[in-house]
Parts: sequence; structure tokens; C-alpha cells
Amino acid sequence: MIGPPLTCPLPDGAGFRVLLKDEDNSAIYCDSEKKPCPKHYECIQTIGQFSSEWNGVCCPRKEVSCSPDDGVELDIDGWLPRWYYDGKKCREFMWNPNLAHSPNTYVTKEHCESYCID
Repeated sequence: MIGPPLTCPLPDGAGFRVLLKDEDNSAIYCDSEKKPCPKHYECIQTIGQFSSEWNGVCCPRKEVSCSPDDGVELDIDGWLPRWYYDGKKCREFMWNPNLAHSPNTYVTKEHCESYCID
């Protein structure tokens, strides 16, 4: 298998880092019909991994992904150009996916603007 088996759509390439986790740092599983996620999270169905009790993982909703207070770190050792929403507009920064922990990270300015502003 390439990449982590459980991941969120954002940030592209590091979504596994923003899964909602419990106090033991384990992913919180959900079922889109029987066991919903907590407020500000949505159940994203997994591919190839599920059980009779769950079919997805809890990922941040738009209000979290576009929050300027979500902890976007402007990495001094980042090397990939990415965009984040600062509460007013989308700004470019250099991203280090090894340190990524915020879903407020977009590959293009257009994606950032269409998701957070439009």
C-alpha cells in the first residue's frame, strides 16, 4: 500500500496528520449513518478499511479548514509552495509536509479561494 490507509482530503498529501484523534493519539472512527463525528468534523469514508461498527474517520469541516486560528505554521524549512487562508485572503507560504498538522493548506491559490472565500 502506498501512503497511509486513513486520511482526510486536506491538506493534500498530508491529510493523515489532521484526523481527529483521541487522548491515545488513535484515529476516531465514525459511521456516516450510525456514529457521527463531533461538531466541526465530518465522517469521510475510508477506502478498503472498515468494520461493522465504522466506515470512516472524522476529518475537519470547512469552518476548521479555513480557520486562521488553526495553527498554520510558516515553516522556515518548508520547500513546497502552498496557500493558506488568513481570515481575509489566501496567502502563499513554503510548506514542509513532514511537519504538517493544519488542514488550512492548499496546493493552489484558486483552491484556497474557492474553498474558503467563494
